[in-house]
Amino acid sequence: MITVNARILPSVRLHYQAEAVDPVRASWDIIGKKFSKAARLQKWTFVKFAKNEITSSDIHRKLQAIAENAGVSSSGPQPKNGLEKSLKFPIGPSTHQGNEEIIKQTMVEASKMGLQMLFVILPNNNAFIYSRVKFYADIRYGKRLPKLFCPLFDLARALNDHWVFETSTDLCHGCHVLQSQAPQCSLHLSDSTRDERLRILTRDPLAGIHTVCSVHKKLLEKKMDYGSNIAHKINLKLGGINQTISADTLGKFGDGRAMLVGMDVTHPSPGSLPKSPSVVGVVANTDPSFGQWPGSLRIQNHREMITNLKEMFNERLEAWFRRNDNLPERILIYRDGVSETQLQDVLEEELSQIEVACEIRYKTKTTGKYPKISMFVCGKRHHTRFYPTRIEDGDGARGQNCRNGTVVDRGVTHEHWWDFFLQAHHAIQGTAKPTRYVVIRDDNQLDANTVESFVCLHPQLKLFVLPTDSQVRTQTHHLCYLSGRSTKAISLCPPAYFADLLCERGRMYLYKVYNASQFDDATAPVDAEGNFDENRSPWLGGVHPNIKDSMFYI
Repeated sequence: MITVNARILPSVRLHYQAEAVDPVRASWDIIGKKFSKAARLQKWTFVKFAKNEITSSDIHRKLQAIAENAGVSSSGPQPKNGLEKSLKFPIGPSTHQGNEEIIKQTMVEASKMGLQMLFVILPNNNAFIYSRVKFYADIRYGKRLPKLFCPLFDLARALNDHWVFETSTDLCHGCHVLQSQAPQCSLHLSDSTRDERLRILTRDPLAGIHTVCSVHKKLLEKKMDYGSNIAHKINLKLGGINQTISADTLGKFGDGRAMLVGMDVTHPSPGSLPKSPSVVGVVANTDPSFGQWPGSLRIQNHREMITNLKEMFNERLEAWFRRNDNLPERILIYRDGVSETQLQDVLEEELSQIEVACEIRYKTKTTGKYPKISMFVCGKRHHTRFYPTRIEDGDGARGQNCRNGTVVDRGVTHEHWWDFFLQAHHAIQGTAKPTRYVVIRDDNQLDANTVESFVCLHPQLKLFVLPTDSQVRTQTHHLCYLSGRSTKAISLCPPAYFADLLCERGRMYLYKVYNASQFDDATAPVDAEGNFDENRSPWLGGVHPNIKDSMFYI
């Protein structure tokens, strides 16, 4: 072990609807506080999959109190007593097929009610049940809306009949998601040919429903923390903003013209089908308060570098444009999950796609200047740990961890990279693991007066010497207090954290692919050789347009 110097960044003041709060040990409470921008919960109800340990009236009272305490206005569930369904027990491989059908039919019933949100009360935390709820709610069923569908059978099946013609944008939703796989789509043909091949389907168009799941025993707990967590999720899913920080604490990124982006990739785990795909998630804020982070979701061949980033980044720019009627002047990207040996690959394979997307979008949408792009690679897959040299300099709990806000940028950092370690959170248990951030591009000239840039081993990679007082560390630290769904600062900067959550939601959609050993081989999406078959996959990417511009994954 060696001794290095560190600095402690102060916590940032958080703002709610009518008051501010100063966190203590990176934590705070919202008792008596209302969300900064509270959403309205209009038409909703709940479904109880649990046994009789909890009554419908208990659920009604608890959920109503949770929403009202946080300032989310609600007219009460419709119907008042919710829905009650009985799952097959014991929950396991022998009952998976029957329980999936029950969940499917429940979502069909809920879809006919035109719900804005459905609360799902679960008997336990079984991953299969949870995954099927999210799959059928996010992807498959919802309120009835007449849509035009592409009649190409193979392509429609590849998207689970989710081949929706978006009349508002005059684009086939399926082609928008998978342009490379639909060069012959009828929507791209002449008007006369297209009219002959288009048809209107009257069945459910698979509109999405927001869901919040809760295990029944936790819902009955009197602790405020659990109810607070549910309230945070409700507000974010409905487009609200939970807490904010002052714009001046974010420097040049707090002027309302900056878009922060998070990117991550998750890979198949042991027990998955052979040649199973990876899941890619890209999120970006759409508001100047950094409170809403919609995302794009795809699958790709098993690799770390994102292959379809141009289209996904274009979707994030389009979402920003729809919300702000302009395009961002500055873009700050947090890329999670890549190793130090892959930094050059990120520049050559991913950043190049981002530049192409920006060139196309900025030419067609605005006459303004090309955006200034800065890019971080962040990660916690390292073996570096920090401990205070004196107990009185520790976090105050047991003295074994450093205080939240600890930054180390000397002594153990890279000889050439601009990198630093940041422990933004207060460790509840065990040894705190700091996050390492490496800046691989900086068009925004963060601390331009003191940053000295030079080119080293990689001809296209700008390397930096970290200045004495870097705003980039302070801004990253402050952002860690905007996790949205909790009242604690998190260890990973929110853009990367949300991208990770989005990828985990994608894993839920592919639960049968990533947990193939639990299911009958006859129903597995495999080809003749037993490998994952994309044409038979239950999901290829994206969610329904009803929820795609929201934080459905939170």
